[in-house]
Amino acid sequence: MDLPAFHRQGEWYAVHGAPQDANYFTAYVYAMTYVDNLDVLKARNIRFCVHGHSHLIGAYARSGHVDQHRVEAELDLTRADHWLICPGSVGQPRSGQPGCEFALIDRRRGHLAFHRVAYDIEATVAAIDDAGLPPQLGDRLRRGR
Repeated sequence: MDLPAFHRQGEWYAVHGAPQDANYFTAYVYAMTYVDNLDVLKARNIRFCVHGHSHLIGAYARSGHVDQHRVEAELDLTRADHWLICPGSVGQPRSGQPGCEFALIDRRRGHLAFHRVAYDIEATVAAIDDAGLPPQLGDRLRRGR
């Protein structure tokens, strides 16, 4: 499969890693890098960036000169100028809560809602074992870390 490293549509941007990373794939958005990544959004006139790689559900927001980390279940996206949004992880969260994490964004209303749902982790662990993959992968699913 040959997918692009990023996708931009208007004021929306999607990357796997971080917008400051030249290949958009290996860098992380987290406590030590979010300010630089918000600077990139501002410089490129990007209002919203959805990213993964960290597996940490939440968002970093910039309103004027104030940056903050937001982890509420629902966010009003009209309340900040720039957003770095991580919807979490479908299957391998790092929140300590096993399950599937994702976000739904209502662009018309400027509303974001984070969700967590359960799935059959033991069936997935059995499939990991059957495939001969390292057991720590299944342990990670059980722990949510």
